[in-house]
Parts: sequence; C-alpha cells; structure tokens
Amino acid sequence: MIDDVGKTIKAILYDRIVSPLFGTFILSWCAWNWRLILLFLSDSSTTIAKKFQYVDSELYPSNGVTFIYGLLLPATTTAFFIYVYPPIARGVYGYWREQQNKLKKVQIEKDGETPLKKEEAQEIRNQALLSELRYQEEREKRETRIRDLESLVKSLQQKEEAIPIGKGTIVDLGTIVEKEKTATNFLSYGAHSSEVRDGMLSVLRLLSQISPKGGVDEDEFTRVATSSNSELGLAEQGINFILHCLDNLIEGKYVLRAPNGDLYIQPKGRTVLVNKKFENEV
Repeated sequence: MIDDVGKTIKAILYDRIVSPLFGTFILSWCAWNWRLILLFLSDSSTTIAKKFQYVDSELYPSNGVTFIYGLLLPATTTAFFIYVYPPIARGVYGYWREQQNKLKKVQIEKDGETPLKKEEAQEIRNQALLSELRYQEEREKRETRIRDLESLVKSLQQKEEAIPIGKGTIVDLGTIVEKEKTATNFLSYGAHSSEVRDGMLSVLRLLSQISPKGGVDEDEFTRVATSSNSELGLAEQGINFILHCLDNLIEGKYVLRAPNGDLYIQPKGRTVLVNKKFENEV
C-alpha cells in the first residue's frame, strides 16, 4: 500500500517536472529568488531562526515584495518563454536558414556546379540502396554455396579414394592424380593413365547429360558428379579425381570454362563422345 502511494506521488511529480509550464515556472522562480536558495544552502553555522529573520527583514520586507518575487515575476518570465520566445526563435532560425541557403547558392554559382534536383537526388539514393541490397543478397548466396561445397568436400574426403579395378586390383586415384600433375607431357592424352581417360570420358558424358546444348554451372556439375545417384559412378572416385579430369578436359580444349563459371562442351569434346577416344589415342 505504502509502495503504491510512493509510486503514485513519484509519477505525479515527474509529470509536473516534465510539464513545460511547471518546469519553466520552477526555473524562473529559482532565477528570481536565487538569494533565498543560496541563503539556505550556505552558512550552516547560522541558525534557521536568524535566516528567517534575514528573509523577512532584507529579502522580502513586505507582502508586496513577496508577491512580486514569489509569483508575479516568475509567472511573467514563464509566459514570455512559452508564448513570446518561440515565435521569435522560429523567425530567427528561418532567417538564418535562408541566409545559409543563399550562401550555398552563391557558392554553387561561383564553383560552376549544377545542383541536383530533389527527384534526381532521391533517385540516386534509391539506386544506391537497391545496389547495396543486391550485393548483400548475392554475397549471402555465394557464402551459402561456399559452405555447401566445403561440407561436400569434407564428406567426400572422409571416403576412401581407392576403387577396385579389374579383379582384386586396387588403384589409388590420389596417386594417379599426383603422378599426372608432374608428367612432362601434360597435354598429351597418351600420357594419361587409362583410369584418368575413363574418368575424363565419364565427365564429358555427364556434362552432355546435364545440358546437351547449353552451358552447365560448375557448382551444379560438381553436385551431380559427387551424387551417389549418378549412373556414371564418379562419386566413388572422389572429388579430387573428378576435378583433375575436368581440368585436363579444359586444358585440352575439350571443355570451355566461361568467365561466369559455366562449362561448355567444345566440338572436340563432342567428337570424343562419338568416337570414345581422345587425341593421340590409337
């Protein structure tokens, strides 16, 4: 109960203090009666009785003086700041802004600049905002794609890169890739192992299946190639082996990698799909 009463009193006092009328009146009253406030805040050695005696004899010797300093002058000052001062302040501020605009206009004329219209400036701001939004959207898409590819690579790296070839023979495709990267006749497809040539042919077939005529996004190709549902069995050979075969095809100009990352089968590559043989193969 007591707490509720205290909160109510605090709320009422707060409303009064933040009120323009009450707050201005309090400040005005303090300004006109500063000596009274200073008297009671200083000289603690003087008794309260002597202070009141000084107030009655020196500060407010009559009821008229008390009325003037206690109510009339603070009320007049409050009315001035509430009703008279704001129009004057608006006029002065408007005049100041007008002079600033004139100075800016003179500066533009002297500097030979052409100011933008309001509509043009708004259009530029809108275009900048749209560009920023597109950039953020594209960035989020690329970051998502990178995270997906990183997760895919990690999952594939955990698998064994060795696959069975023939009867009971195990070939380490990672070793094959490293050997081919150090080969002196790198662009000669006769120097490639049969496993790599078969992988390159499988990559060409997969590119042809995904998009027979148009380009294929490299990320989409990687996703399909490493999918366990692929009929060509590339997923079992590992991502490094697949990318190695793709690089060989690009360097041999069987496949074109466009600037936007799309992959296109070249005429040489389509010839390989028909003949089932690369150049330099008998």
